[in-house]
Order: sequence, then structure tokens, then C-alpha cells
Amino acid sequence: MAEVKWIKLMTDMFDDEKIDYIQSLPEGDSILIIWIRLLTMAGKCNAGGYIFLTENIPYTIDALAHKFKKPESIIKLAFSTFTKLGMIELIENGPIFISNFTKYQNIEGLEKIKQREKEKLKKRKQREKLKELPPENNKEPNNVPGTIPGQSPGTPSYIRSRSKNIDLDNTVVVDLTIDHRDDNITTNYYKFFNENFHPITDFERQELESFEADGLTPGAIVMALKEAIDSNVRNMKFVKAVLHRYLDNNLLTVEAINADKENHKRKNKDTKSNAKINSKAYKPFGE
Repeated sequence: MAEVKWIKLMTDMFDDEKIDYIQSLPEGDSILIIWIRLLTMAGKCNAGGYIFLTENIPYTIDALAHKFKKPESIIKLAFSTFTKLGMIELIENGPIFISNFTKYQNIEGLEKIKQREKEKLKKRKQREKLKELPPENNKEPNNVPGTIPGQSPGTPSYIRSRSKNIDLDNTVVVDLTIDHRDDNITTNYYKFFNENFHPITDFERQELESFEADGLTPGAIVMALKEAIDSNVRNMKFVKAVLHRYLDNNLLTVEAINADKENHKRKNKDTKSNAKINSKAYKPFGE
């Protein structure tokens, strides 16, 4: 799952007159911590400075008091201070808005993350919609295995919903459970995880499934799990980092991953060979 992991903070933040004023208040430190937490929440929401629990459910004072582990009186004092200083806008029965949030953030980068999240959600909904189709609607045209309208019988079955030229709302698509790209490796990553890590949790299963929805084959996910084992780092944080690397480099299949590894091996070998040649060619002055 792609999400916002960082926001920008100015190095001269504490030289700002408003921040300096807040620090001078009796509860200044607590108010300042609340401000920084609001900034991080705005980054997570990635909605141009708006903060909300969900798009339809705004945060309440008591909810924020619970989240920040602060008394409600401190939350109210902080909000009153921020409002007077023009740092936030409180919309009645609506979200909190951080003034000038977009001015100091990398909006282009945040927008890309937001768009990527929308595309991921769209893919998931399409897959769920296809799974809900009655059996008769999943029949392949002309009884030719592995084909969809507009494609020849030789078209690989893995193109399916990942083809950008296919209108999934008006197209009969082949069985999504069939994928022959990774026939040479186990593709049951649930089983592999259970046998080599620990009994998989629902959260871990959903995380791995989200990467499959993004385009990685089950075999590629198994490869990432194997990398974690080979590195002796058997945790989801490491596995997710590997899976993100696969996606970023368009390494969607076992074949692509193995080819990339071989390419790196060749490069390393060439580098070592060149270094050896150069070391032999070098002779200290006077020899």
C-alpha cells in the first residue's frame, strides 16, 4: 500500500513568530506537539491540508484528546490558539483545515501518491466486481481458452485486467485465478509465509494481496519472501520494501526478477574485473 510517509518541516520553524509565541505560553510545549501532530495527520490524509477521520467523519475534540493522550482542555486551548493565529480553520461539523499547508509541501509528490492510491483502489474494485460475476458470464468467447474479445488465441492469459486497452466494465474476462507466468515456482504465498515465517495474520494477508492487485504475480511475492529469509530478516517491513522495489522497477514476474539479478551479477563481475586490471596496470613511482 502506497501512503504518505513524510512531510516537510522548515529548519527555521522555531524562528517563526507564531511558533515563538506559542512556546511562550504556559502550555506551549503541549500546544506545539499538537501542532506538529496535526501537520503529520494532514500529510496522512493527503487532502490539501484537510484533516478528518474519514471523508464523512470529522475529528471531535474528545477523539483528538484520546488520540494525542492530552486533556480536552489542552486540545481546546490549542485549537483556540491556532485559530487566533490563523494557522487552522475549523469548519462546523466538518474537517480541520491547516492554512497554507500546500504552500510548504511537495504538492506534486503528494498528488502522485494520491493518484496512485486511487488507481490501486480502482483495480481492487474491478477485481472484486469480476469475482462477483455469475459463472455464465465468465465463459470465454468461442470456447477458446485464454482469450478475450479483441485478442488472438495466442494472447497470454496474464494480460487479463492489467491491459490498459481493455474496458473491464464491458468485457468478459478470463478466470483471474489462472496465471502461467510463474509455473516454475510455488505461487501459494500464503502457504509459503505460514511455513517459513509464522501463521499469517489477516492484516499480513491483505497487505500481500494488495501487492498482487498492483500487478505483482504470486510467484514474485514468494521471491520477496525468499529474499527476507536469505537476508535473515523475516518481517513484513523488509518484505514490503522488497515488493515496493519490484514494483518501482517493473519487476512483476519471477522471470523478470531473476533476469534483473543476473544483470546485477554481470555488472558486479565486470566492475571487479576492471578493478583488477587497473590494479595490475598501476605501478608505484620508481619501479
